[in-house]
Formats: sequence, C-alpha cells, structure tokens
Amino acid sequence: MRGKKKAVAEIPSVIVYGEEDHAWRDPELIHIEEMTTRAELLTGNVKPHAHQEMIQLVFALSGGCDVQLDGEATRVVGPCIISIPAGVVHAFSFEEESAGWVVTAASHLVVNTTNKADAKLFADFLREPFILPIESSTDELTSLTTIYSLMVKEFQAAEFGRAVSLENLLRLLLVQIRRQLNQEKEAFSDSDDGRKLFHEFRSLVERHFRDQWPVAHYAGRLRCSQPRLNRICRRFTGRAANQIIMDRTILEARRELFYTTLSAADIAYGLGFQDPSYFSRYFKRRMGVTPGQYRAQAQC
Repeated sequence: MRGKKKAVAEIPSVIVYGEEDHAWRDPELIHIEEMTTRAELLTGNVKPHAHQEMIQLVFALSGGCDVQLDGEATRVVGPCIISIPAGVVHAFSFEEESAGWVVTAASHLVVNTTNKADAKLFADFLREPFILPIESSTDELTSLTTIYSLMVKEFQAAEFGRAVSLENLLRLLLVQIRRQLNQEKEAFSDSDDGRKLFHEFRSLVERHFRDQWPVAHYAGRLRCSQPRLNRICRRFTGRAANQIIMDRTILEARRELFYTTLSAADIAYGLGFQDPSYFSRYFKRRMGVTPGQYRAQAQC
C-alpha cells in the first residue's frame, strides 16, 4: 500500500532566469543573450529552474558546460544545440571559456497551432529536451552561427520591425535545427529489427518503470526472448536490460530526492517498492549512499 505524498518543494518558474518577471516584459516574447551572461551575473552557475510557456534554444558554440535536464546530469562540449521545452527543470554550470547564445521564446511562436504543417515540423521542440551535436567546420555550423548572430543584432538594435524580424529568424533557426535532427535520425535509422526493438523497450520502460516489471515481462510484451532483449540492450548501451530499468528508477528517485520534500518512504512507495528499507538498499547499491545521505549531499 502506498503512503500518502507530502507537499512538493516549489521549483522556480521564470521567464528570464535571474530577473523578476516584471523586469522583462518584451511584447515580442523573444529574448536572446550570450550563453554565459546569466552565469556571470549569478556567480557562475544557473540553478535549477523552469520556464512556463517558454522554450529555450541554447547554442554552445565552444567550451563546455555541465547541464541538468530534469535531474539528469550531462557534460556537453560545443558546438551543440540544447533544446529545452517549457516546464523542464534545468540548470547549467559553464566553463570560463564557454561561448554561445541562449534564445528564449514563447512556445506559441514555435508551433502555430492553426497551421498543421508547423505542428508537424516543430512539435519535437515542445515534447522533450534534446542535445544535438554539431560538427565543426561545416556549413551547418556556419548557418547556425549566422542566424544566432543576426538575432543578437536585431534584438540589441531595437529598430522598426524588430518583432517581425526576430520571429522570422526564430523560424529559420528552428528549420535549420530540424534539418540537423533529421540527419541525426537518418544516421541512426532502423537498419534492422534490433534498433526498433530497443527503442520500443526504452519506451516501455519510460511508461512502466514504476510498476516494477521484471525483464521477462518486458520481453513478453515485446514478443522476444529475454536473452535477445539483453543482447540488444548491450549492443546499443553496453548495459543489460535490468540495468537500464534500474537506471531509470534511480533517476526518478534522484529527481524526487533533489526537487521535492517527499520522505524516502513516500518516494519508495511511489516507485512501486513495497518495502522502503529494500528501496534504501537498492538505491545505495547503485549510488553508494542511502537516499537520506544523497539528499543531504545534494543540498550542500
């Protein structure tokens, strides 16, 4: 039986991080600045926060940074694009030599819901965050750099027609990124049943990791043998199926320990564990510390 959940700690929801919402009321709903501007103003780090009804497109041109997207930490090195939909909790820690730009735009400018073609073309930007590497010394990198530079110039000049210009440049930027996404998908297209099966397994894990399904149950749903599922998982990740399930469960536990005030027992019940003490051992086996110790370290 699951315990009752306690109140969840509030995560800052802002328009532009580090400023009061009333301090930035641009009717054009597009903001652009250098990637490290916020970090420099706020002692080097951009703490966890989210943007409601706003999308961010970070273009890391050079250098590196540590990124948290919904509690999952990733190290990125430019050039790359980091796309962050509305509502996704994120944080950054930039290196001193990092360079690039951040575009923050209203979500409705990304997808014009009255235009079905727009919805199909740009819907991926609103679904989930992604990190898209860009190869150096390519036409694609030159195009992205040019578009971002033009957006900076338009934003800073504040001349007649700026709103129209910025909106069109935003859509040009989205098209360019979408083309890069398509190329990425084509490079990793389903050349055999194994890749398709792996993606189906990851999708099932995302929907059912709280249900504590054993690997055999996943294999049954996918109509394949357990050994084959493990072989495919190792082929694409180097990890067995049960490790992938465990990774997803631990990720969710870490998110709730970091971003909420729920007790370890409540988190355990919410993740499908019947015994909170077993959850504590499960967590420690993966992370090396107990849930309580992890929370204490994260709050330091």
